[in-house]
Amino acid sequence: KKCLADETEEVFQAIDNKDMENLCEELGDVLLQVILNSQIAKEEGGFTIDDVIDGLCRKMVRRHPHVFGGVKVNSVEEGTALWNQIK
Repeated sequence: KKCLADETEEVFQAIDNKDMENLCEELGDVLLQVILNSQIAKEEGGFTIDDVIDGLCRKMVRRHPHVFGGVKVNSVEEGTALWNQIK
């Protein structure tokens, strides 16, 4: 948890500093934490990185029917309201 928190804080700093080169590096470090924790979970009989990615994809589709489905929204506010309702 500490490593993920530390890497996330470094992402925030890079964003605040508008340092795109460092942001790229730090996002890679966060991704490494996701991969490492997924591997640990796999070895313990939990989930895999594929499960993490699949879950994210399903969530994106479910939460954005105006993008991935037939739902129509007429404004940003309607889109936000729909997202909050689904979330």
